[in-house]
Amino acid sequence: MSWGIDLWDQYETLALHTHRGIDFLEKYGSFIRDRCSIELEYASKLRKLAKMHNLKKKGDDDLQFTWERAFVAVMNEVNDLAGQHELIAENLSTRVVKEITAQTKDLKEQKRKYLQDASREQSTLHTSLTQLDKSKKSYEKAFKEAERAQEAYQKADVDLNLSRADLEKAKNLSASKTQQSEDCRNEYANQLQKTNDLQNQHYTRLMPDIFQGLQSMDERRISSTRDFIKVTSEVERDVLPIIQQCMEGIARAGEGICPEEDSKLVIERYKSGFLPPEDIPFIDLSAAKNGGEPPPQLDINLLKPEVLTLKGTLSGGKTRKRHGLFGIFNASKPNGVEIKDDYSDLPPQQRKKKLQRKIDSTNQQIQQEILGRDGLLKMRDVYRQNSALGDPLSVEGQLAEVNIKLDKLNKELSKYERYLEEAEGAALRRSGSLTVRTNPRTAQQRNSLSETESLSRSDTDCSVKNNNNNNKNQSVISAADQTKQPDTSENIYDDGTMDALGTCKVIYSFDGNSEGSLAVTEGEELLIVETDQGDGWTRVRRAEDDDGFVPTTYIECFLYADSG
Repeated sequence: MSWGIDLWDQYETLALHTHRGIDFLEKYGSFIRDRCSIELEYASKLRKLAKMHNLKKKGDDDLQFTWERAFVAVMNEVNDLAGQHELIAENLSTRVVKEITAQTKDLKEQKRKYLQDASREQSTLHTSLTQLDKSKKSYEKAFKEAERAQEAYQKADVDLNLSRADLEKAKNLSASKTQQSEDCRNEYANQLQKTNDLQNQHYTRLMPDIFQGLQSMDERRISSTRDFIKVTSEVERDVLPIIQQCMEGIARAGEGICPEEDSKLVIERYKSGFLPPEDIPFIDLSAAKNGGEPPPQLDINLLKPEVLTLKGTLSGGKTRKRHGLFGIFNASKPNGVEIKDDYSDLPPQQRKKKLQRKIDSTNQQIQQEILGRDGLLKMRDVYRQNSALGDPLSVEGQLAEVNIKLDKLNKELSKYERYLEEAEGAALRRSGSLTVRTNPRTAQQRNSLSETESLSRSDTDCSVKNNNNNNKNQSVISAADQTKQPDTSENIYDDGTMDALGTCKVIYSFDGNSEGSLAVTEGEELLIVETDQGDGWTRVRRAEDDDGFVPTTYIECFLYADSG
């Protein structure tokens, strides 16, 4: 089957058909280009969606619940899905759209060339046919004129009235017209031969070659369309395994959610460590009626959870506001929140967890500094053995810095270990039992003090304790000095005698040089008449007429409601 043979007379139809074929290929390329835009837009929206809803922010590694980790894993898989759609768009653009654009341009150029050749051949054949028709008409005219001249000569030959001259003239005219007719006949015959040869070539060789070229071009366009469709399918099929992996990852993320584990984590994270309040005592009113001592007045408000708990628990969030002295101190705190180094503002359980994390973090820093110091010591020994490698004195400065850091970290570790022991001791006393806590510091860390350190372990701990006491005293004194003194006419605390809520033991001495405060010494035992309301101060009493406020962090409290 050939266009040149079977469609020899369908030039205009073939020209229109090839034009429509190339136009279709262009439209298919436009379709793939638009699909690439949709894939990129979809990928961009997937990434935006994952970023908008992702729980894990920059620098946030505190995702402990399984449902949180599962959701973050799902967002990561959605990001990977977006990447696969971007890959689809990129491959379609490079392997299909780019090829279609180049091939369309090439097909248009080939089609233009073929049609120009066909038009030229058509014009040549038309010119030859026109010339043939002209030669034919000239021959017909000359033939008729020759016939008329021959008839005129024959009539003159039989006419006796004509002279010889007229007869000779008629004879010459007839011969001339006959010769002209013969020349036109020969010219017509030659032109007919040329036209027939050209027409034969036109329909048997020239136009079939052009039509065959158009046929090959169109078949190549159809083959390319088939290949492009297959490539489009392959591009998407290539990413299906990765998309399947993303779907499996999302399923695994869902399977990784563990309600029991999350429930335990909630307990670990939010357990306060406080004991529930004990039973409310029975008040026997008949004892007073029978002449006995009047029963003690029971303040129901003291048994409420918010009174028996510290700030930081769920029930301790609402606290009564104090004025006067403590309004001054609170005004110097940023946002009204006091940042305590020993985390005493947290519930017992949370405080122990926070201190333990601080100890673990400090231990890790100590280990890193020890490794760095060991490396510097080895380097110094190498330099001492071979001075060509380096100057040992250049390492001494770095060793001194590391030793200072180790000294500071060890003091900080001792401080937080002491805080943890205090927190555990207070919790055990509340539960009615007391055990001795072992020091978690390893032997290697105990021996990791710098070579230049001259103080013993006990001296260091004592100095740290004294420094902490001095720092706390100085912070309170400076806060009192820097703030405005309260108005003496303002009612700072009640003048009447208040019932004791418990007892306390002074941990650090406090000079009490601010109005409304009470000077106490380390080891002194006092009565608690008003608990900390969230401002960092507790009201205590030494005697009936000797009471005032002391920093809560300077005392260890034992409420009657807790100790029974």
